[in-house]
Amino acid sequence: MRAGIFDTKVEPAEAVTMRGNFVGVPRSTLTLSGDRLYARMGSPITGRAQPEEVLLEQRSFLVGLDLAAEGRLLPGFPLRLADAEWRNWEFEGSPLADSAFIYVVMRHRDNVNAKLHVVCFEAKTGAIRWRSPLIVAADSLGHGTRDELTHTLLSRDHHRLYVNTNLGVIACLNIENGDLQWVTRYPRASFRTLDPDDSDRHFFRDLNPCVVHRDLVIAAPTDCNRIFALHALSGQLIWATESERAVDAVHLLGVGQEHLIVSGDYLYWFDVDTGRPVGQFPPPGVNVEGYARPDPRGYGRGVLAGDEVYFPTTDGIYVFAQRTKHGDRGWDPQQLHMLDLTQLSATGGNLMIAGDKIIIATPDEIVCLGK
Repeated sequence: MRAGIFDTKVEPAEAVTMRGNFVGVPRSTLTLSGDRLYARMGSPITGRAQPEEVLLEQRSFLVGLDLAAEGRLLPGFPLRLADAEWRNWEFEGSPLADSAFIYVVMRHRDNVNAKLHVVCFEAKTGAIRWRSPLIVAADSLGHGTRDELTHTLLSRDHHRLYVNTNLGVIACLNIENGDLQWVTRYPRASFRTLDPDDSDRHFFRDLNPCVVHRDLVIAAPTDCNRIFALHALSGQLIWATESERAVDAVHLLGVGQEHLIVSGDYLYWFDVDTGRPVGQFPPPGVNVEGYARPDPRGYGRGVLAGDEVYFPTTDGIYVFAQRTKHGDRGWDPQQLHMLDLTQLSATGGNLMIAGDKIIIATPDEIVCLGK
């Protein structure tokens, strides 16, 4: 049974390409701004290995809904890429939004490179306000031989937009006109190398917009085996993790108690100003090819709430203080308690805190629990 305030009439099996190899995972995100809800809909493919003529209804589009009017479409929506100038373009993730405008990353794929721009639309009408200059043109993970499924998201701080392209650059744009303020390149990692000692867990990073904290822009790109911080006004590198540090980390959970907290197989704490590691759970151990991964192991995206961090695993949710303590053995995470999910016939997944409830999005159900 399907129900919703906006139904694309697309069956789930039709949403994913089945015609051979592809890179990426279909993602779905929403943006809520006041009484307006925005979403990127349609095919999850953002780069086609065979850029043949594609029917308009098979391409991506944006919807804007008025929640105060029972989900009625806003004027000018849905936004479809119907004009000839948008041939081979696709919307990336759902847009950022404020009361007047929405901002979204757009991707163009040709036989050589993937190209990214940011486009600003009027929130009430869908009319284009500005399109940024070219941010990057680079070879992507599909290398033109595989369909690509990407979902690039923006970050905002006052009058600046930040974009982690996952294509070798981080960029800052003026939110008023889309002008580039700075572009910083980072070293890219080769996709799926044949080196057995080369960890490639970072290629599982997606839904990885920049984290902006005071004058820092923190990024964990898909195509880089490091986490790093740039100066928000200049793009200058402030710090970067070592190449083999936290290579399994796929989620930038945020900053709490002056610690950057990230997760993957492990949960990590870093000093946000220096990048110095100040905690890890489970404790560091053997973590090379051929050895088992940690137990317990992260399973889904955790969340920061209050002064706590929630870390989901297959069987439970571990709750830690956001600040670690320095003891005789170095920096120690402070575990507060653990919610055993096996007794509830539940499993871990992506977490959200709503009041006194914990919401878990598992692979096949949504679970709501009391704290």
